[in-house]
Amino acid sequence: MRKLGLLACTLILTGCVGGGKNIAPIEDRSRPVVPRAQVPPPSGSIINAPVESGVTVNAIDHQPVQQVTQRAQSGTESTNDSWVTARAAEREHRVNPAVVALLDSARTQARSGSYSAAASTLERAQRIAPREPEVYYEMSRVRMKAGDWQQAEQLALKGVQLSAGSAPMMKKLWNLIADIRDDAGDRTGAQRARIKARRY
Repeated sequence: MRKLGLLACTLILTGCVGGGKNIAPIEDRSRPVVPRAQVPPPSGSIINAPVESGVTVNAIDHQPVQQVTQRAQSGTESTNDSWVTARAAEREHRVNPAVVALLDSARTQARSGSYSAAASTLERAQRIAPREPEVYYEMSRVRMKAGDWQQAEQLALKGVQLSAGSAPMMKKLWNLIADIRDDAGDRTGAQRARIKARRY
């Protein structure tokens, strides 16, 4: 019995000492360890989070930000363009000071009933500024007051031709034409002229 116990102890000790086959691995540190490159997942792929979280995350493409140039609407453009055109026309439409003085003199003469003198003064203004609609407006008024309605209307219509682009002047001339036609007894023509005047 005692021999058996010694034999068992001997076998156990032999196994502990002679177990050379189970040697722990030796790590070679003579070369630097290069970590594996982490390649990002392709665009649009689905990355699964740990199972326990139950969350899936979609990779988002990074699109370049597009700069949008704000374009004015056609309505706004036309409004702005017409305003600029009107302002430019207003700057360009500066009556010659000599013509202004003659117009003032003609108005004074017409108010006092001197229609012939007023007509002569306005003819001088017309020679200085043959394309000035205000001159034709005043000439038309003088002719209307003198009772020469046909000549008055012709002068006013000439002023209309020269007033293109000036809404206030067009309105003024068409209202004058309506008054001339009223005085001449042409009610229908006067109504048509007033309708045209309302457009400006």
